[in-house]
Amino acid sequence: MFRQCFRAGVITCIVVFAAGCGGSSSSSPSNATVVLQVVPGPWTGTYNLSGGSNEQVTGVVSSSGFGYFADKNGYVFLIENVPQQSPFTGTAIGTAPAAQVFPDGSNVDTFIVNGTYSSTTTATQMQASLTGIDPNSYTTYAGYTLTGVNGNFTLNSAVTYNGVPTIAALQGLWNGYYIGSSSTSVDITVNPDATFNGNDGNGCTISGSLVQQDPGTNLYYVNYKASGTGCPGYMNGLAYVSTKDVSGDFSNAAGTYLYMGIFGPSIAYSVELKM
Repeated sequence: MFRQCFRAGVITCIVVFAAGCGGSSSSSPSNATVVLQVVPGPWTGTYNLSGGSNEQVTGVVSSSGFGYFADKNGYVFLIENVPQQSPFTGTAIGTAPAAQVFPDGSNVDTFIVNGTYSSTTTATQMQASLTGIDPNSYTTYAGYTLTGVNGNFTLNSAVTYNGVPTIAALQGLWNGYYIGSSSTSVDITVNPDATFNGNDGNGCTISGSLVQQDPGTNLYYVNYKASGTGCPGYMNGLAYVSTKDVSGDFSNAAGTYLYMGIFGPSIAYSVELKM
C-alpha cells in the first residue's frame, strides 16, 4: 500500500529512486557497483537548488526503501525505492508547500538523481546531484528535456530520539502544524490500539493509524485520512519520533516530537506534532 503511484498534474507513477548504476565491474575498482544495506530510520542533512543556500532537511527511510525528506519550509521530496547500491542513478519528486513554487515556477518538480554512498558496506551517508527534468518529454533518461533546476544533497543516518520508541509511548494528545504553514494546525489523539483521530486547520477531520516497522525501531508506517470538503482523503506515509523541533514553530521547546511525511494522489505534507 505504500508503493502507490503519486500523481500531481500530469506526473504519473514516477516516484522512484531506481537502482540503476553508472559503474561497471570491469573497470577500475572505484567505478564498481557495490550492493549494500541502507540503514532504515531517520536521516538528516542538507540540500540546495539553483545556486541557493543549503537548507536543512530531515526524513526517514524504511527497510523496504520507501522514504521521504522535508525542509522547515514544507518542501517534501518523495522516494519510493531508495537505491541499495553505489553508485546509483534514479528519479525523485519534490513537492512545494501551498502557495510556494520551485525556482522554475512549478509546485511539483521531477529530478534525475546521480549519487554515491560513502560506505562500501552499511550505507550511512549518501551524496548526489539533482537535475530537474520535464517528465512529459522522456523515452529514456537521455531523452529528458531539462528544466534548469539543479542542485545537490547530502544525507546521513541519524539518531533523533534517545528513548525506546514504542506504540504505547505515542498514546496521548499531539498538537502541531503542517510544516511550512504554521497557521495550519493539526491535532490528533493516538489511542491504545495505535489508531488516531483529530482535525486540522483546513477544516478536515483526521483519522488513521500507526504501525511500527519492528519493535524498538524509530520508524512507523502511517495510514492517514483527511475527510471533508476539499480535503485530500486517503494518504500514506512514514513517521519517526524526535527530541528536536525541526521547523522552529515550537521555539525549540524541549519535548517529544512526532514527524510524519504523508502522500496522497495529488499532494504531499510534512507534519510536526508535539506531545
